[in-house]
Amino acid sequence: PAHVTVSSSPPFAVASERCAHPTLCWGFGGTLAVAFPTAGKAMVQLTSVASLAGPKAPMVASARDYPGPLLATSDPAEVTRFVGKKVVQPPVSSEDLLWALVHLLCKHNGILDGSGDDESAQELLRTLAACGQQSDRSSLRAQPEQTSEAKRDAAAQLESLLLAGSREAACEHAVAHGMWADALLLSSHMNETIWRSVM
Repeated sequence: PAHVTVSSSPPFAVASERCAHPTLCWGFGGTLAVAFPTAGKAMVQLTSVASLAGPKAPMVASARDYPGPLLATSDPAEVTRFVGKKVVQPPVSSEDLLWALVHLLCKHNGILDGSGDDESAQELLRTLAACGQQSDRSSLRAQPEQTSEAKRDAAAQLESLLLAGSREAACEHAVAHGMWADALLLSSHMNETIWRSVM
């Protein structure tokens, strides 16, 4: 075995040109460890991050309510309730849309399919339609404002691509022209790679 040499000098002894300084380290469970070196010793202080930010800080409250870590044994109703608190209706930003879609995923056991005639399909389509109406007023992704004529042309082009059987090209066209409800609906009936790229 290799020999370990231990210096008899204090562990925090420093050269005269450099002063001792505190050392910080993030710990488990939201703790912060701070070591303050002094003459030959180090005082270590453990502090809860929640106590530093204050118990009413939004991030602390959200982290406290989080039902994680998420495991196969996690209670789906608890996760759905947590995500449901994040949902803003109608979605006005891409973050709002993401929370709404994650909520639907939780509520319907990980399945988002707008092709059926059941309640889950209707919910998905209503969410996407509300998002589409909002995106007419304030786009979810920065897109130049389109005139009504340009929107009609884009819709007509999308329709002709679909009638020609070019679903992938139609999906790309919908994304390029900010037609998110159409793009999400089309991609949900295509392969997983395309669906993920649209999401």
